[in-house]
Amino acid sequence: MPMKTVLRIVINILYACSFVFVVEKIFEALYIESNENYLYLLWGAPGRTNTLMSIGMLCAPVILVCIAAYKLNNVENSTNKWMNTILVFMPGIICSACLIYGVVIWLFIFL
Repeated sequence: MPMKTVLRIVINILYACSFVFVVEKIFEALYIESNENYLYLLWGAPGRTNTLMSIGMLCAPVILVCIAAYKLNNVENSTNKWMNTILVFMPGIICSACLIYGVVIWLFIFL
């Protein structure tokens, strides 16, 4: 197998793992354990904040994997370039938003 094919397979596996991680953490953040916790849904629970901040901490590796997947899968030459670009970079966009959220929360807590 050529080296580029092996690299492409490895990057696609890493991209799939990062996508599954981000989606799983988002569903973990939105999970409500019982019907009495409606205020957590409205105001946010400490566990939800920690989950979103953990997504933000992995921002740089996820964005690097998204860029590698974009380059190796030739998304720029596809017919629906904008849609495919947004879909490829969606985990990176979500991680970036969670990182910004974590920084803002940190600033409000400690300053």
